[in-house]
This record gives sequence, structure tokens and C-alpha cells, in this order.
Amino acid sequence: MMSEADCRAHRQAKLAWYDEHFPRHLIETFESATLSRDAARIVEEKFAE
Repeated sequence: MMSEADCRAHRQAKLAWYDEHFPRHLIETFESATLSRDAARIVEEKFAE
């Protein structure tokens, strides 16, 4: 199991990789009771035509 510091470092490395290869395209969500609703709202805001 990864420690909190390892997990944080891994996340930062992943974010940097995505930003390098797919700038401004990563949509990050966080666990919550309203995750589905939050994700739908973010997708609608990002990809509304």
C-alpha cells in the first residue's frame, strides 16, 4: 500500500504527464456523495457547444 506522501507524489507525476501530453484535457473528479452529478456538470461545462 502506498503511503499518503507516495500517493500524493504519484498523483502529481500523473497530472504532469497528462498536462504534457494532453494539455487542459484532463477532467479530475473526487469521491463524494454527488460524484455523478458533479462529473456530469463538469462535462457539460467543458464540452457544451
